[in-house]
Amino acid sequence: MPSLFHQGYTDIVHGGIVATLLDEAMAYALEFNNYRGVTARLNIKFIRSLRPDEEYRVLGYLDKIRGKVIRAHSEVLDKEARVMARAFATFIAEKIIEGGQND
Repeated sequence: MPSLFHQGYTDIVHGGIVATLLDEAMAYALEFNNYRGVTARLNIKFIRSLRPDEEYRVLGYLDKIRGKVIRAHSEVLDKEARVMARAFATFIAEKIIEGGQND
């Protein structure tokens, strides 16, 4: 839950915080699917302002995997499941070998 410390303008969560949440949700989706990568491109659409001290759900998804290039998207939803912000990204990633060792 964002707090007053995450404000840009009064009563509005800073866009950089929202961008971080969206990017991290996609990074977690990579890790959940045994990939580790870095963000190469990030495109964000801010639809509604997030408010401090409100609860939100942040979801990340993998869309397409082609070699080391992974496309993903994520979204921030409010309590009514309205989309507050959405991101699309390209990651450069590698598969994590079982046991935590990479090639």
